[in-house]
Amino acid sequence: MAIASTVGILGSIFMRHPAYELTGYEESHLSEEEKARRADEKGPYLKQRPPMWRFYYGYSLLIFLIVFLPTSSALVNYLNLNRTYRLAFAFVATASLLAFSVIGIPFPRCGNAESEGAAAVTASEPLNENEHAADAEEEAAQAKSKEAVVAEVFLSHEDAGKLEQQVPDTEINYIAPQYQTSFLRNLLTLELWALWFTIFCVNGTEMVIMNNASYIYAALAGEDTSNDRRTLLTVLNGAGSATGRLFMALFERWTQTRDPEKRIPLTVGLFIPTASVIIALVLFLAVPKVLLPLPYVVNALGNGFLGAVVILVTQTIYAKDHAKHYHMCFFGIAMASIALNRYMYGEWYTVHNVTNREYCIERVCVQTPLLVMLGLSVCAFGSTMIVHFTYRNFCKRVLAERHQILHEQETLEASDDVPRNDNSDTVEPVAAAPDATDGVPPSSQKEKNAYSDYRL
Repeated sequence: MAIASTVGILGSIFMRHPAYELTGYEESHLSEEEKARRADEKGPYLKQRPPMWRFYYGYSLLIFLIVFLPTSSALVNYLNLNRTYRLAFAFVATASLLAFSVIGIPFPRCGNAESEGAAAVTASEPLNENEHAADAEEEAAQAKSKEAVVAEVFLSHEDAGKLEQQVPDTEINYIAPQYQTSFLRNLLTLELWALWFTIFCVNGTEMVIMNNASYIYAALAGEDTSNDRRTLLTVLNGAGSATGRLFMALFERWTQTRDPEKRIPLTVGLFIPTASVIIALVLFLAVPKVLLPLPYVVNALGNGFLGAVVILVTQTIYAKDHAKHYHMCFFGIAMASIALNRYMYGEWYTVHNVTNREYCIERVCVQTPLLVMLGLSVCAFGSTMIVHFTYRNFCKRVLAERHQILHEQETLEASDDVPRNDNSDTVEPVAAAPDATDGVPPSSQKEKNAYSDYRL
């Protein structure tokens, strides 16, 4: 609790959100003009390119640990290696974990905004119209690194308008469609409660398996779990969870870089942990003792996927109150820890451990809880379908609307370029010639004005 409080306080002091991310207090106290000005900054933020060397470095360390930790644990467990080998493995693992701190160290000459060619704009150095016009051709000839702006500053409404000319794309080009309703409004929707139920069942089952790995193993294997075997199960849980998070991150990166019409909704990631926990429970009930580590690996992979999905899905499908939606999901995890781990599994295990030993080596101690969790996980598959297909249909509607608007804009722009039939050098006022026809009918021109600033 003390560590969590300390990290939370330090994070609230030093972490900064993008200007377009409005808190509840800002939503109720800022003027509409200020809100619109901040919303205009979202395009430049989305155009930024992060320094990729940090990702490559972090992924390399993560992949190394995913391979190293299970391998070293298996060698110690099955070859009975002495203390020297164990200390060497521990030293390498500790050094690798400490190496992750390098990711957060700022290196001014390694992928910062200046080296990436970002257009650094500060409040003390506003955009100069003359300089902007003079350098327009030079900036257009440079690489696409001029697409980003420094994220720490607020742009004026005038400057944001200038940058929007460089960033004509809609937000859908960079982020998935989002529900625009508030958290309180979403509490009345089936989708949010279906997401909560999925997390309650799936994450609760995964926690029971991972937190009681050695006890479940002893009951199903019919023997006490040795210290080396406990270490192996712990490493399998950790490495599998890390692998699941890594693959979910790669999937998110892959699908978000595709064209908007070709992207796969991130809600499809909910099916992976739901299916993996069902498979793991079936394996627990069916496989012999020698294969018991296998369901732990399957369960850990699903746990990693779910850990990443909970964060990505709440940030992706909801445009407002991200923290409230995430804590709603976290509330499901907390409830599952109490209902499934403490009462359903814990009480059953205590009652049926008649020998009062540390480990119960009878299947009856864990079989019924596993069957109950299997039933809950199957139900969670249904709630996952509700979340995914509802959001998928929403994405289809938004993309269809976007396609229609872009098509209308192209049609109107094409009609603007049609040459006029008259060759006269003078243009009579519309009032003097009400029957005169321009290249664009008034009704169409009105529609164009209505859609010109449309943002998805």
